[in-house]
Amino acid sequence: MSNASSPNQGVKWGLIAGLSVVAVGLIFYFTNPIKLQSLLFGGIELAVTAICALLAGLERRKAYGGKIDFKTVLQPIFTTFVISLLIGVIFTYVLFNFIDPSLVEQMKQAHIADVRDMKNLYKALGYSESDYNRELKEAETGEYGVTIAGSVINYLQKLIKSFILSAILSLIVRRK
Repeated sequence: MSNASSPNQGVKWGLIAGLSVVAVGLIFYFTNPIKLQSLLFGGIELAVTAICALLAGLERRKAYGGKIDFKTVLQPIFTTFVISLLIGVIFTYVLFNFIDPSLVEQMKQAHIADVRDMKNLYKALGYSESDYNRELKEAETGEYGVTIAGSVINYLQKLIKSFILSAILSLIVRRK
């Protein structure tokens, strides 16, 4: 079966994943907006997108009659990541710059509080008092805004990592 005669599974599943990530982001925003920049939210974003990418690959394999090569299955899987991550980055940019610009200051204050709360951890990790004070000063004076340039760099970094994950998922899904 050719690509022209089958729907692009990557686009479909990328939109589903991206909109799911936005829905989760809105839940976080309305319940605990500080968690939008947490490892938990990033993990959920990755898991949702990876599951949708896997479904896109399986759907493509089914469309090809159960046998598919690596390159053919990689396309919808990686496309799912490309679209989902783009939607997520745009959502974050719009949320932090237009919907609720006060989130930037909230994130900054939360990070400063985290650094202060972890003073003993810094010491346990071998940080000197001056090293800890430098970390605290960086937290207090650092830039926390969500810029277009920063968003593009973030997106590109995520794409590189997601390509590796896409290749792994493609190896799982493919059948010769």
